[in-house]
Amino acid sequence: MSTKPSDTFCMLPFSSLSTRNDGVLRICCNNYSYPKDTQGNELTVAGKSDIADLFNNSLHRDIRSSMLKGEKHTSCQRCWDNEKNGGRSFRHVWNDIYGDKHEEILSDVAADGTLNAPRFYYMDITFGNNCNLRCRMCNPVNSKLLIPEDLAIGITDKHFLSNMPVMDWYQQPQFMDIFRSVLPHLDRLNFLGGEPLFVREHMDLLAILVKEGRAHAIEIQYNTNLSQIPERLYDLWRHFKRVNVGVSVDGVGRVNEFIRYPSTWDNLIKNIHSIAHDYDGKNIALSIHSTIQIYNIMNWGEILQWVARDLGDLGFHRVPYALYVGRPEWFDACILPTEFKQRAYDKVMESIAKLPVHLFDHEENAKLSTVKSLFEHIRHTTPPDREKHWGKFLEISQGMDVFRGQRIQDELPELAGFFP
Repeated sequence: MSTKPSDTFCMLPFSSLSTRNDGVLRICCNNYSYPKDTQGNELTVAGKSDIADLFNNSLHRDIRSSMLKGEKHTSCQRCWDNEKNGGRSFRHVWNDIYGDKHEEILSDVAADGTLNAPRFYYMDITFGNNCNLRCRMCNPVNSKLLIPEDLAIGITDKHFLSNMPVMDWYQQPQFMDIFRSVLPHLDRLNFLGGEPLFVREHMDLLAILVKEGRAHAIEIQYNTNLSQIPERLYDLWRHFKRVNVGVSVDGVGRVNEFIRYPSTWDNLIKNIHSIAHDYDGKNIALSIHSTIQIYNIMNWGEILQWVARDLGDLGFHRVPYALYVGRPEWFDACILPTEFKQRAYDKVMESIAKLPVHLFDHEENAKLSTVKSLFEHIRHTTPPDREKHWGKFLEISQGMDVFRGQRIQDELPELAGFFP
């Protein structure tokens, strides 16, 4: 088997362990297809102490085999679409990070995608649905605080909510067996949620890596709302090779408070300044992660300007990392009327033209290209079932307003004309 990667190669299906909130195995956090057993049940790491066999499931093998042949697997469509529009995809990011390991990754894989002895360089851990926010575009699988609201409004099927498993797989004793089994080659660890800084087990894992002398060889990264900073966090971070913190922000000021309810802008800014000034380690990289969705598409110019103007001097990347919201479909900006999407595109391009691009490095320029490609995609795409999803958006938004005591007309005036 050739150790030269094909044009469609991605390191993630070959050497990363990724889990959904409930412990279900997945290809990566950007892929919506999930491995299943011969009975059609989703494969889970919950209660397992050995995951080597799980990693050779039919979906992982099929994706790896396709990539070995230079084919584009359909489950990776989000990356293919991003690349088609000129953006830097998730695949590009991870291939760049592990470019020096491609030959090693491909040295032990059969033509059918089977790995004889999986080596895990990267692991992302999604800590259930324990979160302290109720973001509008989120769901009970990612934040259990949304369950009462979902039931009241009727967003999610009541049977599903009533039978949703307790997402405590990472609290089971077997989890530590899995964690230790990937440690021999692990050099990067990603914490997701829920809200990882809200979860005690996250701190426990950091302490174990420090105690066992592994921290210095491992990069850790976060997607966090940064609504709180746990005691001892900075002391633990100092031991790691690198700490990459992605702070989730979906608007400036009241727009962010409206979307990422019940967060407050003042608290977010306080914690941003704390992490920039109070943490004195030299091993940190800071960035803003922002979704592109129906609620904030008109406000993305303000996000870009705020990050470049206010955060660059605090050590943050000057361009946010853009995350496209395609599910649920009623929060996908593509369902907006064509003329509205064109206005949003014109507005963000006007803001981009004012950015200090002469200060941007290669990565910041790549992030900006992704923003442009996603807005191009949105303005040129109209889903075939647009009317159904548009009606659902209006219904759910009004239901959330009533439940939360908010008015979208007051907070997002650009969308006011769509509501009574």
